[in-house]
Amino acid sequence: FILDKLQWGDYVSICGVVRIKEIITRNELEKPLSQIYIDCSSIEIKTESALAEDDADMRELVKDAIDPAHEDRDFIKVIDSIAPSIHVEAGDIVKKALLLLLLGSPARTRADGTPHRGEINALMIGDPGTAKTSLALYCKQVRSRGIYNSGEMSSIVGLVGGVMQTPGDKHTTRIVGGAMGMVGDGIVVIDEGEKRPKEHFAALSEPLGEAQTVTIRKTGLSREQRLKCSTLMLANPNTLNMRYDPRLDIYSNTKIPNNILQRMDWTLIVRDIPDKARDEAKFDHFVDSLKTASMNKDREGKQMKFDKDHYPVAFVKHYIQYARDNFNPDMTKSPEALAVMKRWYSRYRKLNIRVPKDDKERET
Repeated sequence: FILDKLQWGDYVSICGVVRIKEIITRNELEKPLSQIYIDCSSIEIKTESALAEDDADMRELVKDAIDPAHEDRDFIKVIDSIAPSIHVEAGDIVKKALLLLLLGSPARTRADGTPHRGEINALMIGDPGTAKTSLALYCKQVRSRGIYNSGEMSSIVGLVGGVMQTPGDKHTTRIVGGAMGMVGDGIVVIDEGEKRPKEHFAALSEPLGEAQTVTIRKTGLSREQRLKCSTLMLANPNTLNMRYDPRLDIYSNTKIPNNILQRMDWTLIVRDIPDKARDEAKFDHFVDSLKTASMNKDREGKQMKFDKDHYPVAFVKHYIQYARDNFNPDMTKSPEALAVMKRWYSRYRKLNIRVPKDDKERET
């Protein structure tokens, strides 16, 4: 009964005896193989919050930060604490969007039974050197679980899931879960999206959809699996000079198929435009981060301290987990938010079906 309840990425506590099973090889010249397995007596499925470290003091600090009396002040500090070593200009929405990605929202089921995912799919396109990977790795660090997948040589099975041969038996196959299934309620970072082959995008079309499922049917095996993860895809412009060209649309800049672009809840374009004041501010921020950094040998066994401008990684991790466990955002209860999104959607659709009139409209 419990095996029917287990899903890819579930966090479980297993009680049993570790045993060794000898695998009989078909070729007598091959060395005998052995396989380790657990003879289970009980399996307990735990919540995602059980992965977080039990720190009562940190929980109290998080509750204090969410206090309505000074919520706005602490919320700005949480945003600034997202990858604090990366400099962004005041009013930039990059870190706000990443915090939104990390928090997500509860999954829902419509009245007709159609599932509606709560986790966010995001795409970040940027010129080389705009710290996309550093921002993504920080997001992976502060979620309960995270997997970073990079390079065009990674397989579809490793990313989404598929069928593999059973070790020691070339004639027996089994279904295995990929990164998007095994990460559970965590986040999957897909780097170098512009270098992915067409087969990868075809496999990603279903997991990034509203139902957020993976269907595997091959060699007599069949399985449909629900996913629960957030997805952050990174991409460099696929142009001759590797720079984003505002005269072209997103597809022409990245060659990412339109069916994948339509499944992204937000898309950020980060451009590296030379500017004296901006470049000097970036340099000063980089130097300041080195001044406050400590040697690796001096950090062993020491806790990261709070400072007046940023929270440490442990606090941000507890903050995100506490918010995901205790808050259920519902945009339908906010007429102001619905009005803003309605105006944006109408404007986006209008720009998406025609060529912009001038450079100013194209930039916005």
